[in-house]
Formats: sequence, structure tokens, C-alpha cells
Amino acid sequence: MTAMTNRTLDRTLSRLDRQKLSAMGLVLTTALLLVMAGVAAGNASRGNQTASTDTGTVKAEMLERTLVASR
Repeated sequence: MTAMTNRTLDRTLSRLDRQKLSAMGLVLTTALLLVMAGVAAGNASRGNQTASTDTGTVKAEMLERTLVASR
């Protein structure tokens, strides 16, 4: 099997083909970054939702556990 070196690519791919590959790489990289940003934004918004727990409920549950444990 032959290793793909720059010299090999220069012989087998025309300049236009190399430009198309480069453009496709740029498009795929941009798409990947957009997907990653969307996932990060989704995780951040879910994190905010879980952080907005009612403090009164938490205090009531802690008090209940304390009372049950002290019996």
C-alpha cells in the first residue's frame, strides 16, 4: 500500500479537486462546530432548569429527613 504524500496527491488530484476537498473540509468543520455549540447551549439551558429548584421544597425535605432520623 502506498502512503499518500503531497507528491502523490499532486499527481493524482487536479487543483480543482483539491479545492473541492478543502471546501468540503471547511463545510464539515463548520457544521461540526455548530452542532457542538448547539449541544453546549442545550446542556447549559438544562443546567439552569435543574438549578432553579424551589428552595422551600428543599428546606422542607431536609427538615423531614432530620425529623425522621431523630426518632
